Amino acid sequence: MCLITLGTAIKSNKPPYHRMVVISDPKKCEGTIVLVTITSNPNWPDNDCIIQPSEWSELSKKSRVAYSTVSVGAASLRLKRAIHNGDFKVIKSPSKKVLDKIIEEGLKSTALTPEAKGHLERLN
Repeated sequence: MCLITLGTAIKSNKPPYHRMVVISDPKKCEGTIVLVTITSNPNWPDNDCIIQPSEWSELSKKSRVAYSTVSVGAASLRLKRAIHNGDFKVIKSPSKKVLDKIIEEGLKSTALTPEAKGHLERLN
């Protein structure tokens, strides 16, 4: 099984094939991860952080970070199982620049929960 760390990126093997990124460091958060979905749905309400395909090769369309659907928890084992079972595959992580952008915009976003923001603040 893979190691879940800051920047781990996965892609769903089922439509709509969303990408997801771990934006917390489980080592600094007692094993808790903050996982955000990246969606290309142009009607998605979250507009705080837009990522272009030129910024991350795993994207084929302009996409947004869905902070409003953030998952926070000790989900590392559950996520590893989902990868192992074939529900998701590990993909190339976004660059440090893009990961920093996702985190910085998340800290400013009103859509990201206070709990998630607390874990992001531990990165500094």
